[in-house]
Amino acid sequence: MNALLQRLDEMALRLQSDPSALALLALGSVGRDVHRLDEHSDLDFFVITDDKRRLLEDVSWLGGPIEWLHRNTRDGYKALVAGIYHEFAVLTPEELPGIPFAPGRVVWARPAFDVSLLTPAMSPPPSAQWLVDEVLSNLYVGLHRWLRGERLAAMQIVQGEALTNALRIRGGDDPYNSARRAELSNSVEWPELAGGYERTPQAARAIMRLLPTTAAQAMREQVQLLLERSLPACGNSGSTAVHQQVENGQHTSPTGGQDPP
Repeated sequence: MNALLQRLDEMALRLQSDPSALALLALGSVGRDVHRLDEHSDLDFFVITDDKRRLLEDVSWLGGPIEWLHRNTRDGYKALVAGIYHEFAVLTPEELPGIPFAPGRVVWARPAFDVSLLTPAMSPPPSAQWLVDEVLSNLYVGLHRWLRGERLAAMQIVQGEALTNALRIRGGDDPYNSARRAELSNSVEWPELAGGYERTPQAARAIMRLLPTTAAQAMREQVQLLLERSLPACGNSGSTAVHQQVENGQHTSPTGGQDPP
C-alpha cells in the first residue's frame, strides 16, 4: 500500500479510540483523486470532531515522529510527520457547511455520524463575462504598475491574478486552483504567459490573446494602449526605471503624490 494511504488508515485507527473524533476526510490526491498519487503528493485532510480545541492542542493522533508543526490557521496545521508533509484542519460538524472544499474520500466515520455533511456545497462559478472583466482590470492595474517602475508588483498582478482568472475561463479539474495540472493543455504557450520578472508586458499580451475579442471593447482598448507603452520599455530593468523616475522628480509616493525634491 502507498505510504500516504497507509498513514491515513493508521490515523483513522488512532482517532477511533478518541470519543470526540467523528470522521476523517481525505482530500486531493489522497482523497478522490488517488489516480494522481505520486512521490510529490502530500496528506491533505479534515478531522471532524465535537471537541475541536482538544484535538488541536493535542495532536498525538497524528502519530510520529512530529518533526515540524506550524499552526497556519485557527482551524489547523501544516506539519512534517515521519518525513511526510501534512496539511489539515480540525472542524466541528457545524462548521462544515461554511467551509469551501473539493469533494473528498471518507477514510473513516462513526456509524452515527451524518456523512452527507462531508459533501461540500459548491458555490456556482463566476460567469465567463465576469472573469473576462476581472482579467482586463488586472491587466490595466498591472501594466500601470509596470510603467511606474513597480516590476515585482506588476508581475504579481499580471502573471498571478490575471493569469489565474484567465485560466478559470478555460476551466480545469480543480475548482479552487486553476493552475493545477494546467500543463496538460498543449495549446498554451506557458513560457510567454509566465515569463518572469522582466517579461510582464509580454505575459499581458499573451493573456489578452486568451480572451474573447468581442468583449469589453473600451477596456480592451485601454489595456492595448498600455501594452503599446510597455512593450518598448521592456529592456529597462525595474530598478533602472524607478531610478530614472526619481531623477526626473516623477517617482510616486505611497500617498499618491510625487516625492518632494
